[in-house]
Amino acid sequence: MEPARYAHREPGEGCLTTAVRFPVRVVVLILVVPVCLLWDALTTAARAVDRTVLRPLGRGLALLWRTLVLRPVAWTWRTLVVLPLAWVWRTLVVAPLALVWRHVLTPLGRGWPGWCGASVPGCGGWRGGWARRSAGWGTGSSWCRPGGCTRGCWRRWGGRSAGC
Repeated sequence: MEPARYAHREPGEGCLTTAVRFPVRVVVLILVVPVCLLWDALTTAARAVDRTVLRPLGRGLALLWRTLVLRPVAWTWRTLVVLPLAWVWRTLVVAPLALVWRHVLTPLGRGWPGWCGASVPGCGGWRGGWARRSAGWGTGSSWCRPGGCTRGCWRRWGGRSAGC
């Protein structure tokens, strides 16, 4: 065997390996390389079309969708559903609760009978003092204790206790 003639071969390669390798190289050269080149060309073209055509088209369609569909639907929802429900909530729930708070609970909490001089069990009016007031009605009011606000003070400050 001549060493220069077979130098490109790996040790242990025979003529069968060489005979199989040559047709495989031909098939790769004829089939695989053109398919890879075609695939790369298609990928490059698709990226170019995406950047130049599809993205601007998508932005335009999104703008049309927002303008022609979403804004009218949002306006309709807000006008026909949210605003009437907000009005109903304010009118039928919040306003009556505010009135009950302002005209019932606040006077009760401030000891309403105390400023008119009435004697109410638990509050004691002007004569109840701290001990009887803490037992119930009017807890925390300034006029249920001895020396609290008078009716004149109540009227002078416009219906507020004014810290008397």
